Amino acid sequence: MILCASKSSSSRTTPTSPNSSPCTSTSQFGRSSPSGGTGLGLAIAQKIAEAHDGKIDVESVIGSGTTFDVALATHG
Repeated sequence: MILCASKSSSSRTTPTSPNSSPCTSTSQFGRSSPSGGTGLGLAIAQKIAEAHDGKIDVESVIGSGTTFDVALATHG
C-alpha cells in the first residue's frame, strides 16, 4: 500500500501497476499569502520522504502551476 499526498489532493490508494501513479488530484489548494516562503519546506519534506523510503515527484506547467506528489510506502 502507498500513502500518497499531493499539493492538489491527498488520498490512499493501491496502484494497479508499477507504472501507474498512486496519486490523484481532486481539488486545488493555493498560497494563502502573496509573499514567498523561506524555501526550506521542500528540502525538509524530501528528507522526511527519503527517511521513509518514499519520494517526491514534481510536475510544473508554466502559467498553470506546480504539483508536488509525496508517496510513502507503508509497512505492516
